Amino acid sequence: MSYKVRQDKKRRRFPWRFLLVLILLLAIFGGGMKLGVIPGGQHLFGSDGIIMQEAEPPQQLPDPIDYLIVVSGNEVLVDGQPIEWNDLEAMIEQAETHDRFSLQDDQAIKETYERVTGLLRKHNHDYTETE
Repeated sequence: MSYKVRQDKKRRRFPWRFLLVLILLLAIFGGGMKLGVIPGGQHLFGSDGIIMQEAEPPQQLPDPIDYLIVVSGNEVLVDGQPIEWNDLEAMIEQAETHDRFSLQDDQAIKETYERVTGLLRKHNHDYTETE
């Protein structure tokens, strides 16, 4: 007895279903790419198929203000004028984030100098120490 084994070539099947679904989706929703049947698709995708974004005008910041804070002994001077602690804290608090602070030590008492730097750090302002 001889058994015959039938060996057929495996058929490769082309993905017709996938191709059909893809063509239908492009036909329906591809309006922005000038392929679809839904009008107004160009408002979603743009006339050339790229999503449009509205350009916002860049916001211009006002010019930064330079503050020179001189600590001399127990006294604090801002731009050459003596200032009280409450006024100094209010000025630092109201300053914009892009304003620049220069801090000068003119034989200052350590506690006074650290109090000024603490106020600047508390309100998240960068400062440069000058001579």
